[in-house]
Amino acid sequence: MSSDYRHLSVERLIKAADSLAAHVVEKFPDAALGQIANVVAEVTRAAIATAERINRPNWWLRGGLIVLSALVLAGAVVVALALPGNEPFLARVSDFLVKAQGAVVFLSAAVVFFWTFETRFKRGKAVKAIYELRVLAHVIDMHQLSKDPEYCSHDGREAYSAEELWHYLRYCTEMLAIISKIGQMYVEDFHDSTTLTAVDQLERLATGLSQKIWQKLMILERIHNAGEAKRPAECSDTADAAVAKGYVTP
Repeated sequence: MSSDYRHLSVERLIKAADSLAAHVVEKFPDAALGQIANVVAEVTRAAIATAERINRPNWWLRGGLIVLSALVLAGAVVVALALPGNEPFLARVSDFLVKAQGAVVFLSAAVVFFWTFETRFKRGKAVKAIYELRVLAHVIDMHQLSKDPEYCSHDGREAYSAEELWHYLRYCTEMLAIISKIGQMYVEDFHDSTTLTAVDQLERLATGLSQKIWQKLMILERIHNAGEAKRPAECSDTADAAVAKGYVTP
């Protein structure tokens, strides 16, 4: 992949993922979010090899297709030459094609099948890799669901302060952004419409999850600016209210 500004910089993406993982582990050493950040960094590094496998030409398949086409053409020539009559060679070939229309259709379908097989093979690997990114995005979302600025933590641990919660949620949005960029890596040199659609869906998913997190960040900022942030000791048991709002504890 080129390193100019018309292409994604793989080195910078890996650097961003590693830096983010280091910040998350440093800020939340006992939280599972640090482990997830490390997974995102590992997936980013592994995505380079995955993208190369997707974009690498399958020379065995292409060579086999060329051999198959040559055999079909040679067989057609041999059969045309063996036909009785004194007609010119091209006339014999035309007569052979007319008489073997069913076989020609079958052979044409076989050629199209093998011609598109490489694309379908690459598509399968790309869609599988994109599906793994979708799962990782949902895992990140599950870990931020219970982080409600208006309620205390109900998972038996001390609630995060406003500053800690702000960093926690922001780190989640940054990980989602990296995941969407990994998906783009897979199709940067593989212009398949089906795979491009899958990447677009992944990006919409990551954007939608990030928007929900940013809504929490806006609420947190509003509470902080208004001086209405509650101390953990002053919070009552509001688990029912949190569930009613749609927040769950991971």
